[in-house]
Amino acid sequence: MLARLLVAVALIGCTPKDDSAKPATGCNLAGTYRLRFDARVGQWLWFRFELDKSMKAKLLKPQAIDAKELTIDPDPAACKLAVIAKTERGDLLASLTVDKKTNAVTGTLRGVGMREGISITGVRDVGPIPPSEVCVRSGIYTLVIPSEQEWKSKDGHSCDTAIVRVPFLVEYVGDKLVLDQLDKDGNAAWAAEDVYVLDTDPCSIEVRFRHDDWYTYATITFAGDKVTATGSSASVEVSGGGDVWRCEIKNPMAWIEKS
Repeated sequence: MLARLLVAVALIGCTPKDDSAKPATGCNLAGTYRLRFDARVGQWLWFRFELDKSMKAKLLKPQAIDAKELTIDPDPAACKLAVIAKTERGDLLASLTVDKKTNAVTGTLRGVGMREGISITGVRDVGPIPPSEVCVRSGIYTLVIPSEQEWKSKDGHSCDTAIVRVPFLVEYVGDKLVLDQLDKDGNAAWAAEDVYVLDTDPCSIEVRFRHDDWYTYATITFAGDKVTATGSSASVEVSGGGDVWRCEIKNPMAWIEKS
């Protein structure tokens, strides 16, 4: 009887364990990466790419990095990856860490000759981007401040042709609402934005769009598919006859167009 009991205990000890009960380790790094990096004070720019299961990547718009190709060095066990973007000005290296619970992405971006990296953050989407809040709908919009109003220049130049059209992207990156200016080709504009969500009304956003050619300050109010704008001030560069001057306006008429 004792011998049988010892054999049974030995067999139990040799029975393979069910690994499915163990917590998963490492990460599946495939997905869509929507990342923003700190280009300069008040200016955050996009670095977006899609990474498939074979670890091949392709750039996505809007994009601030003009890269010919992306090279991926994945480390799934550590939930990390290095992304090398080959550009005409040299290679850029993004060293990224993915939080496997939240899919938040953090890391640094380095260029040739940079000792210290600049901050880069964002999210990895493993499926369709989650829908936006009820009042704020993600998408591409344009703030328009038309010419048919009292634009004025300080030196008496004509402001008949003064107009501001600012295309911009509205998206949630995690729980953060971001508004980013776009170029005419749909890529990220090298421009800056100051965005303030009002505590009294989370559907109303105060935003300053800063660009070499214009400056605007407006409150944009989202109500689903209906989006309105109230202008506070605007300034735009106007040219003619070889001269360049500035036209400005206070409390201008403004509206929002949806692309």
